[in-house]
Amino acid sequence: MIVFDASGSMSGNQMLGIANSPARIDEVRAALAQVLPTATAHRRVGLITYGPGPYNQCNVKLELAPTADAAKRIMSVVNALVPAGKTPLTSAVEQAAEGLDYRRKPGVI
Repeated sequence: MIVFDASGSMSGNQMLGIANSPARIDEVRAALAQVLPTATAHRRVGLITYGPGPYNQCNVKLELAPTADAAKRIMSVVNALVPAGKTPLTSAVEQAAEGLDYRRKPGVI
């Protein structure tokens, strides 16, 4: 299960003060696009996002349950995200664990 940070801080950049450096979310999207085709060819992968949504809320959303060959579907969701909101990482990881049914079978977040 991928837990993707699309909170407001992801709109910033790594090289603070340099206006034309890529936003954090763009760097993560590029990295994900490189690893997903191989990863999803060998295992089912799902997606939880957190951040975007109504102002000043902790929004966590199960975008896709673990699915085979999910690279294109995951990238479609990730590419459409607009960074905003808070950073409810703990809630997102908890929801990912529940989505994987961790009490009955192992999973990787």
